[in-house]
Amino acid sequence: MIEMNRMRPKALMSVVAMTSLLTGCAVSSPPIASNGEEVPAPAITDTLAPEGLSQNGLSQNGFSENGLSQNGLSQNGLSQNGLGSAPLASASLAASAPFATWFEADTARGNEVMTYVARCAAPTGATISYVASSGTAYAWPGTLGLAPLWQTAPIATREQELVTACLMAHVNGLGHHVEISVRGAAASLVASTTAAEANRFFFREGAFYGNLFVSPVLHVCSGNAWLQEKLYGTTGRVCTLQGNCGFQWDGHCDDVCTHRDLKTIDAGAGAVGYSVYDRCGASENVVTTFLTL
Repeated sequence: MIEMNRMRPKALMSVVAMTSLLTGCAVSSPPIASNGEEVPAPAITDTLAPEGLSQNGLSQNGFSENGLSQNGLSQNGLSQNGLGSAPLASASLAASAPFATWFEADTARGNEVMTYVARCAAPTGATISYVASSGTAYAWPGTLGLAPLWQTAPIATREQELVTACLMAHVNGLGHHVEISVRGAAASLVASTTAAEANRFFFREGAFYGNLFVSPVLHVCSGNAWLQEKLYGTTGRVCTLQGNCGFQWDGHCDDVCTHRDLKTIDAGAGAVGYSVYDRCGASENVVTTFLTL
């Protein structure tokens, strides 16, 4: 799945704080102004390509300039906010006083955080909505579909880990908008990876894993640290390198993870093989990111 990653580590921290407040979870999208018109979602330049490529715009200061902080992530785990104890649905958000308190304390940040949460968790075609006390309406569309059951029930452990890994993958150490290919063994990621994406995004950056719902300790490993160090100044993709973005670096992925060989969804000779990191340490729910040079 190709995406644009511009999330900042501080924004990810805010996700943790938000999840502690929520009894349900969602992703932000266009609000509606007092004149009744829908307000566009934050300009994070994270347009998805048809095959699922995304822009990773989370910077170290948050999903946006005022997004989640590394301290916010560690101080308020998702479990503390109760985010995982109810469905990620519009009705759950509307009934959650903790969510309202968190979201309306900084609607710009909250809108951006929810944008990424929804994008990672909900499938394409699904939208999570919320109306703030000001009357502004927000709609957060899904894309990657890593937690489809969360819309109707509390999120299960496997989906917690996949959503966490996805959010981490969208953090950009310099706040740059960079296209990344989000892949893994999860069915929704396998089903969206095309040959064109695999051929274009061939540099395996690293792996992300952890569970924000139970612990602020998030893990990463490096796929090709030497090459990545040559690129980070222009891409901002430094989070899988040691000592960055508030993540715990576990070393080189080949030393701490197993591999799984997969093929793109293209039929016949058009299919392209690729390998993702599968089990890393104790985590079986891992997201592997690929970059283009």
